[in-house]
Amino acid sequence: MRIGSLLRALSMLAVLAIGFQLQAAEFDLLIENGRLFDGTGGPAIDADLAIIGDRIAAIGELDSADAGRTIDAEGLYVAPGFINMLSWATQSLIADGRSQSDIRQGVTLEVFGEGSSMGPVNDEMRANIVARQGDFKFEVPWTTLAEYLEFLEREGVSPNVASFVGATSVRVHELGAEDRPPTATELAVMQNLVREAMREGALGVGSSLIYAPAFYADTDELIALMQAAAEYDGMYISHMRSEGNRLLESVDELIRIAEASGAPAEIYHLKMSGQENWDKFDAVVDRVEAARARGVRITADMYTYPAGSTGLDAAMPPWVQEGGYIAWAERLRDPEVREQLLDEMTTPTDAWENLMLAAGAEGTLLVGFRNHALRKYTGMTLAEVSELRGTPPALTAMDLVVEDGSRVQVIYFLMSEENVAKGVALPWVSFGSDAQSMATEGHFLNTSTHPRAYGNFARVLGKYVRDEGVLTMEAAIHKLSGLPAENLGLRARGRLAKGYFADVVVFDPAQVRDHATFEQPHQYATGMVHVFVNGEQVLADGEHTGATPGRVVRGAGWPGWADPEMFERIRAQQQQADRHEFDQPRDRARKPFDAFRFLGVKAGMTALDVGAYAGYTTEMLAAAVGPAGHVYAQNTEQVLTRYAEGYYQRTMEERLAGDRLPNVTLHITEYDDLRLDGSVDVAFLGNLLHDFYYRDGRDQAVVFLNAIRRALKPGGVLGVTDHVGLADRDNARLHRMEPSLALELLEEAGFEVVDESDLYANPADGHDLMVYDERIYRETDRFFFRAVPAAAVSD
Repeated sequence: MRIGSLLRALSMLAVLAIGFQLQAAEFDLLIENGRLFDGTGGPAIDADLAIIGDRIAAIGELDSADAGRTIDAEGLYVAPGFINMLSWATQSLIADGRSQSDIRQGVTLEVFGEGSSMGPVNDEMRANIVARQGDFKFEVPWTTLAEYLEFLEREGVSPNVASFVGATSVRVHELGAEDRPPTATELAVMQNLVREAMREGALGVGSSLIYAPAFYADTDELIALMQAAAEYDGMYISHMRSEGNRLLESVDELIRIAEASGAPAEIYHLKMSGQENWDKFDAVVDRVEAARARGVRITADMYTYPAGSTGLDAAMPPWVQEGGYIAWAERLRDPEVREQLLDEMTTPTDAWENLMLAAGAEGTLLVGFRNHALRKYTGMTLAEVSELRGTPPALTAMDLVVEDGSRVQVIYFLMSEENVAKGVALPWVSFGSDAQSMATEGHFLNTSTHPRAYGNFARVLGKYVRDEGVLTMEAAIHKLSGLPAENLGLRARGRLAKGYFADVVVFDPAQVRDHATFEQPHQYATGMVHVFVNGEQVLADGEHTGATPGRVVRGAGWPGWADPEMFERIRAQQQQADRHEFDQPRDRARKPFDAFRFLGVKAGMTALDVGAYAGYTTEMLAAAVGPAGHVYAQNTEQVLTRYAEGYYQRTMEERLAGDRLPNVTLHITEYDDLRLDGSVDVAFLGNLLHDFYYRDGRDQAVVFLNAIRRALKPGGVLGVTDHVGLADRDNARLHRMEPSLALELLEEAGFEVVDESDLYANPADGHDLMVYDERIYRETDRFFFRAVPAAAVSD
């Protein structure tokens, strides 16, 4: 070979080498040499798993693949992340988003909502949450369930989060803690609250029927709530009315609710409480499997210990707890009430669930006190404290509730180990901790807890698979991942499959085990080596990385599923966008231009906000028109009075006083004085049209629209958006305004109406969905009209 040819060849090789170095890796992460369980219950395979971004990109023999990072899983098992079907990490994740005790067991999704959910809340409920807090204090800057979940995601949590909407919560929202059935109007509002939560992504309705005030709800009320949830493919999930003396009747009630609503149903923490009920296991299974055979989807979940944990409220009849804690504690101070309670708490009954009687004072372990002076009793049984105090156990329980300012957290030893093992083996049972996700540090150590908070899932793999052979490994992993994902109707989660979210766990089957005990519960499980959530590593070599990639996981009713790829694009845009910091309960990162795109809002415009919430949409309009534009925040005094007693007016004025929104001018006037000399380019109309129509009549609604038309420039635009109407109480909506009625009112007021459907037909920008406050609605979910004044009007 000539020297010139040799040099050219060497030069080409050098260029190729540089090209290979510059070429991006094929995958972000490669987990190789592991034993893979895909979550379906099928046999394991020896294969590699590759991840790109937040998704599983490939599974198979990937030895020659190029990855930015590689993990050798030789001798380890690789599985989908585990799903905690009953999590009470609602507040502990606010305190510590790392979710240490659950992440260290492989839990990548926490599911909330056993009866009570973190939304919807009204002002009274919000105040009660704050008042009942223990050592950890936090604010409640949310109103809806979705806002709470989005708050967690924004603050940063390691696991994904999802929730049922609580039947107790919607009842308390409308009835407080009263022992009475809802009126027809109240029940309609409760159903609408459920519908709203389902559209926000709730998984269904959860109940907890042994506790007041949930106990006060009858079966028909629960069916009505579930009928609303079933419109969005929601599930009913329940701590049944009894797990003891009326266990079989309670299973029948759950099946009846499922059949009447057409929804699937799940039994929370399947158990037979009290030794006299241990022999009911087979009868429960027979009822469930008979229902399943006739096409009713009934499943269950459980924790893997022979003791439950709740409060001393489960030792007292529901009637004494009516009205909430303050009323309950006051009754417990009444000598006559105490005498009556002493009798009822020590007498067997089927009328309510008495866990203290089922467990006995010797089987009632005290683990959580709010009052520091009572923490000396932590770890003692009620019988031991009763002896120290010289009062009968029932009276001691009453005194502790009063002195602690809380229901007092206890552990009740109620179940048999044999039944627990039999439940673990049932093919339609998944697992839930029924506990917080805690840490062995900080305020978590101020109280004791149930060992299930630290060991429930590791116990499945260690005790029941490896040590006792109750389950095969593939069956256990299916019940920890794929089964609950299927039951909940989750999309692209619960399996190891290409295109699924990369929620992945890697563990040592020989070492995985729980260490927490009833005597010393604050001990992490071991054997979990690596954990990934949405493709990001949160556990590495058994230690938490500090990463918080958890996201809100939504149910089937969320309208964003109509175009999930678009939602992911918008999410990415929002994450890159500047974040507007406002101190209002509904705050979050916003993309105002998208939110008002259907109005044609542009920078420099003058806008008018005549929505029902002064200050809420105003902020978004202010950002959309920019510093060169101007917004008049306009509302009526009567509406501000009805909405949270002027709350929105106060907060808006506070923000303006602080120069946070310098391009906004606040006007609080009656609607017939709404005259801005035709200076407004665009106006935004929310619930007020519905309010005026349903409350004041058609004529007043038209007068209201005329006032807005006079304020608009010729050719100015009025955007009408909403699907609900008259606000009855705490923003609960009753009446639905059909599009045809809104069109009639607008035309009667002299507007030229443009049907909004055309505005979503432009394939170039893909906006057949509207992004509103980081939630996505299809046009079939909300009605949109662009009303253009035909000409300027002067009076």
